[in-house]
Amino acid sequence: MKALAVWVDDYSLRALPGLDGELSRAPALVMRSFGRLPNPSTVGQLGKYRQVAVVGGSDFNDVVRRIELATTSLRIGVIGVLPVGVPFPAGLRGPGLVDLLTANTPAAAKRIALMADVPIVSGRAQRMEGALPERPALPEAPLPPLAASTATLAGLDCAAFAIASSTGGCWVLADLLRSLDGRRVGPVLVAQHMDPEFAGFFARWLEASSGRRTCVVSELTRLADDTVYIAQGGCDLCVVDAQHVMSAPASGRFVPSANRLFKTFAEAFGSRGTAVVLSGMGEDGAEGLGVVVRRGGTGLCQLPSTAIIPSMPASAQRAAPGVLALSPEALSAALASASARAP
Repeated sequence: MKALAVWVDDYSLRALPGLDGELSRAPALVMRSFGRLPNPSTVGQLGKYRQVAVVGGSDFNDVVRRIELATTSLRIGVIGVLPVGVPFPAGLRGPGLVDLLTANTPAAAKRIALMADVPIVSGRAQRMEGALPERPALPEAPLPPLAASTATLAGLDCAAFAIASSTGGCWVLADLLRSLDGRRVGPVLVAQHMDPEFAGFFARWLEASSGRRTCVVSELTRLADDTVYIAQGGCDLCVVDAQHVMSAPASGRFVPSANRLFKTFAEAFGSRGTAVVLSGMGEDGAEGLGVVVRRGGTGLCQLPSTAIIPSMPASAQRAAPGVLALSPEALSAALASASARAP
């Protein structure tokens, strides 16, 4: 694996005390960028390194301006650092933004190193017309009313997991999968919003970060335990039945579609499926998570106050009152509990 190079501006070094020392022990090449961004041409010359830029600002307007400048001028991952008390800017855009930290975040160096390999996502919705056959439409069966609270940690009984993730969700996703280490786990189906060209790269990153075998689905594929599945680039991931999964042409703005994954997942696994919505912009996954809960499955989401971008989990809470909103640590414990009951 390539060595790590981290560009850190002066604000971020002050906001994350000891960061330069922690990164040096990582080990990583630490390059300071005083009051300005790294020179893009200089960044491009460091091809032997995995690179990431860490930039921050003294107030809301300053940090947003600097992050937006970085994400539009650098073709490497950018991590933003927010002052204490500044809320995560839900409307922030930028193709290279891979994570947001708050000043004084503990173990920041470990998280920065993890996020350095996350693919840069532009959010462009690209359809692949005719690339793969459409999944046959499922018959619309009537759904029972959604109860106010249907899931309890003590009652989890899971044959498979489905997880939706977008901006800020990658590190939580990797941690969740690592928390299952050494346990017998059913298949894990992931809808991580990304540009088509990054599917293979993301699969390699997730496998290396989580220790779980990760497959890119390019044809009708038989599901196996202890394996993570993601869609072919530019496609949605669809569950055909409890034993098979396939990719299908993208169906909407967010690719792959978490709603489409969750709805087909609910049809196949019913009460033995657990679905999770992590950090991200927009509302993708909310409608589908409601279907999972109505079909008797377990719905979980990241506690919005702990999410880098809270829109997706907050929308899931509104759409499905039976969903449990948990911190990343509690989510890890819930999935570990569910996997212990898997057949």
